[in-house]
Amino acid sequence: TGSARPDATPFQHPAWLIPWWRHLGEGEPCTLALREAGELVALVPLYIWRRRLFPLGIGTTDYLDALVLPGHAAAAMAATISWVAAQQG
Repeated sequence: TGSARPDATPFQHPAWLIPWWRHLGEGEPCTLALREAGELVALVPLYIWRRRLFPLGIGTTDYLDALVLPGHAAAAMAATISWVAAQQG
């Protein structure tokens, strides 16, 4: 997805997020991979800490956002919200 998103920032790249997690992360990593017809269309890097959901990189990262292919933002947001709601129940 990163190579398909030339507007992605360095803070959305695994080269930043993985070391961030190793050094600062607490809780359980939880990355959502959203696919359409088998194609990866969005990646939402999150983690769960104290029963709360946070974006990976929070606190020290300048830009927190999912990586989403153009044209899939609404579906990615809906799927993410749906997944979060399902975790509540």
